[in-house]
Amino acid sequence: NKGEAYPFALHTNRRMISIPFHINFWAVTALYAAALIAFLCRRPALPFVFLGPGWLIHTVFLIRRAGLVGMWSPYAFFEETYFLPWCLASLALGLRCIPGKSPLSGALLFPLTASALLSFLFPPGVIPPNPKTQTIFSWLFFLLEVVSHACFIAGGTLGIVYLLREEAARLFHSFLVWGFILYSAAQVVGAYWAYLGWATPLHWSARHLQSASLWCFYAALLHLRYLPVWNLKTEARFSLIGLALILIYGYGGALTETNAPPRIGG
Repeated sequence: NKGEAYPFALHTNRRMISIPFHINFWAVTALYAAALIAFLCRRPALPFVFLGPGWLIHTVFLIRRAGLVGMWSPYAFFEETYFLPWCLASLALGLRCIPGKSPLSGALLFPLTASALLSFLFPPGVIPPNPKTQTIFSWLFFLLEVVSHACFIAGGTLGIVYLLREEAARLFHSFLVWGFILYSAAQVVGAYWAYLGWATPLHWSARHLQSASLWCFYAALLHLRYLPVWNLKTEARFSLIGLALILIYGYGGALTETNAPPRIGG
């Protein structure tokens, strides 16, 4: 009985995520797209005139979304559909503030705008809290996982820049390293949360196997650099495979999910 498993669904207005509320994210996506267009028009400073306000509105949107079920719901804030674009926008703004790295920050506007647009393929509703998510390890897992995905995406995007112009050599590798560190931490936290909620640290499910394969891929990618025949260009090319895996696992799996939990608000 879904009403018993998700009691908040019985006491919350199902129309709470209305068109006026979601217009906030439409505005965010429009500002991110405007920043990308300005970057393509070769206006170095103009993209961040749009990106800054977009990031601020996005932050407010996530905070409001986390409170839509009548209580603070960290998962509603850290859900990858909307949190991943925020992470990419944060990385782009961060690079903008680092001397010498500012020209490279514009490259992140491509995956940022794409991830924001892809979010419209998903239902806007919020998954209500349940007993298994009422632990710090739950939201900490999603926080670490999504931030690591953002680092992998940034590393792959800057890997393309390196292949085209031989720039960002150390930077794209650094993003991959930090992504791997955070993703490894996410797996440890996620295993402990799974043990608390389901009495086992690993399920032989598509979700867990995808996480394991992604970890193995980046572990191999980063450690193969110790082979004499390995170089940064090869690493950059393989980072594109990582981008494809994240796209397939993150978006393809979610869009084809048949046993998705009920959502409040659509």
